Amino acid sequence: MMDSVVGTQVVWFRNDLRVSDHAPLFNACRRAATTGDAGLPVVIVAPQWVGESSSGGPRVRSERARFLYESLVDLDRHLSKLGGGIRLFFGDTVDVLSEICEEVSEPTVSFHQEVSTEEKRVERRLRKHLAKFGIPSRVYSPATMCDWDEVPFSLPDTPEVFTKFRRLVEKRGVFSPPLPPPSSFTPHGVKLADERTLPEVKQFSLFENTGVAEDVSPSSRRSEFFRGGIDAGEARLKHYLWDTDALSRYKETRNGMLALDDSSKLSAWLALGCVSAKRAMHEVELYEAERVKNDSTYWLKFELLWRDFFIFMSAKHGSHLFRSGGLQDKPIEWIDDRILFEAWCEGKTGLPLGDASIR
Repeated sequence: MMDSVVGTQVVWFRNDLRVSDHAPLFNACRRAATTGDAGLPVVIVAPQWVGESSSGGPRVRSERARFLYESLVDLDRHLSKLGGGIRLFFGDTVDVLSEICEEVSEPTVSFHQEVSTEEKRVERRLRKHLAKFGIPSRVYSPATMCDWDEVPFSLPDTPEVFTKFRRLVEKRGVFSPPLPPPSSFTPHGVKLADERTLPEVKQFSLFENTGVAEDVSPSSRRSEFFRGGIDAGEARLKHYLWDTDALSRYKETRNGMLALDDSSKLSAWLALGCVSAKRAMHEVELYEAERVKNDSTYWLKFELLWRDFFIFMSAKHGSHLFRSGGLQDKPIEWIDDRILFEAWCEGKTGLPLGDASIR
């Protein structure tokens, strides 16, 4: 333990694998600069990342695992520039964070909230454990374009229809600019028990047989184009807006399925938080100010609002979102055919458009 360090600012990274527009990291580093605390950025490879879903299929296939690993590598590189890289662990999230808090001095744990059922279950367990042992936690609203504290409705009163949701948040103007990355932090310099390295993580079953793409240019093969990480996400944003002006044609081309620039293709980076929705919206608004503002530029912000809407719906309805009858619990006759399901998963249904999309 470093005698000069007063405490430890533990930042738990989840689906927010970036350093810019990251409230837990930004504020933890700001507190550490005042108190002399060390920074400890943590990523936990938890059991729910692997294994099978309730439908019997794998939770993560090789392409997503590759993208995730590349995102971890890039996050480590960016954090290292600020002071120290990510600290990697395997195991149950609450158990791992509990052990970390026992090992470091005066910990404070910071993280973004998530909205889905399994993630919220982990959060409840963690917050209960931290409270039991008097460990401070700083919990931040889900990372959406909308500022949760500024929307003109409570979560239970979130509109059930997108159009009403959109009009209310657009009228209120609830979009603050993205946060900058922290300037630096003093890393916790001692290796912790059960800590792993990136090469060790690469050998974990989740990441076996996942090659790492080298070419991030949009002209490369599609699997190589979808490279995980902050840099690749920012490169895609720059390419789609500034290098090609493809954004200015988005509304006309967005339903195309063949060309890489038919649509933004930002979803994968947004899903793991390599690029935040606020960051994407901010860049679109800068493009509107400097290049062109038209229906297409608005429409990308419109689609990002759809993303926010579904995040709010998930927070509001929880597991009901996944009921077989939908939110209205309508009676639906589902076909339980394992062979047909596997054919769909592999893109071998015999329906050309669907098969091509899945593959």
